[in-house]
Amino acid sequence: FVSALATSQTIALELIDARGCSTRDTVYIAPTAPSPVALFTWDDACLGDSVYFYNGSSISSGTFTSNWNFGNSVLSSSSDSTQGVFYAASGNYTASLVLTSNFGCVADTSNVVDVFNHPTAQFNLVENCLNDGFAVDASASIGTTVPSNSIITNYKWLLNNSLLPNNTPSYFLNSPPIGNYDLALIVTSGVGCTDTLHQAFTVFAEDTAGFTVSDACV
Repeated sequence: FVSALATSQTIALELIDARGCSTRDTVYIAPTAPSPVALFTWDDACLGDSVYFYNGSSISSGTFTSNWNFGNSVLSSSSDSTQGVFYAASGNYTASLVLTSNFGCVADTSNVVDVFNHPTAQFNLVENCLNDGFAVDASASIGTTVPSNSIITNYKWLLNNSLLPNNTPSYFLNSPPIGNYDLALIVTSGVGCTDTLHQAFTVFAEDTAGFTVSDACV
């Protein structure tokens, strides 16, 4: 058995029988071709964003080609170190990379990529009169559910695009002046995916009660 060689070597074999007769043969062994090392990393993404793949493969000498299968019927033979791939639906996808060196040596690797669905922002708000506050409740909002569950970790409220100080699902909004407003809720799940819900509302002026009294005869 001869192990893999980094440089060429010559191996000689000589046989001598009991009578002292001998024969000799010499074999030239060329260097063993190195195999490439297949390696890639990636960034999981939210639905609608591209998943970026980073080719970190290498070879000690020589060159190699890269052939990708991103698990969504998209194939690529690009030599770029970074590639962005769009997935049309949330879920798990198995991405694979096959390398072929200029010596014909092959290496491959595969990994499971996650594409997360977005959470769903929900809240209730009832129009009210001036000086009456608004109780808003976003506890019905739903976190990321595919390919795994991830609860909502951040609530952000904005009134007419101005950030409000509260970051909890339940919020008591002091009544602003009379007028029309837009209340927005941005929710973020634990995997960084977001959803935004806008709701318009009106603060009405209070009605003015009044009456008159006319004198009458008895």
